[in-house]
Amino acid sequence: MTDPPSPPSPEGTDEEVHARGAQTMAALMGVRALLVQVHGLLSEASRRLGDKGWTRGSQSQKTTHLSNRADSPNDWMPTYLMRWYLHPERPGVRLVVVVHLATLDDVPEVPLVAAGAFIGTERPATGPGQTRLTDTDAAGFGADLHTNPEETPPNGRVIRRPWDTGEVVSLAVPLFSIDGPGALQAKVLGPLLAEVAPEG
Repeated sequence: MTDPPSPPSPEGTDEEVHARGAQTMAALMGVRALLVQVHGLLSEASRRLGDKGWTRGSQSQKTTHLSNRADSPNDWMPTYLMRWYLHPERPGVRLVVVVHLATLDDVPEVPLVAAGAFIGTERPATGPGQTRLTDTDAAGFGADLHTNPEETPPNGRVIRRPWDTGEVVSLAVPLFSIDGPGALQAKVLGPLLAEVAPEG
């Protein structure tokens, strides 16, 4: 007489556990592949803007919020990745390209590509009466571009808003609507540059 088979564990059979593990690994590899694609998008934006005379600002590639602390799991993935740019003939303009991936409050609901320009003769401030930022810190404004879908929907339309001593010009589209360099130019960079620097 043989022993009866052991009941399934609460975690499922070995096959089920393996299947769930394989799905999780595939999801993690998918995130890694997405980050590589985002890097390619930002690099393509830099190339195309460079052709128009825009140069990356110092410390212009930002990945936030990241931590290597084992007790900070919410900071193990960047919430947004960004580069910002300057033009020698437009000293009052700071142009930003940012990819929003995730936020702790799930806003925006989908990954976005946003681009904007802060236009003014003075450095933008974080708000009325607050300390003005240095050029190397100005890119922090990109973190807020189009993260409120009610005020600034990600529909590809250019929005102009007053900001301190100048104004903000920005637009955003869903990340997965950008299926190649042509779409990046047509949907994001082209419309923004047409508003910010129509002379090219």
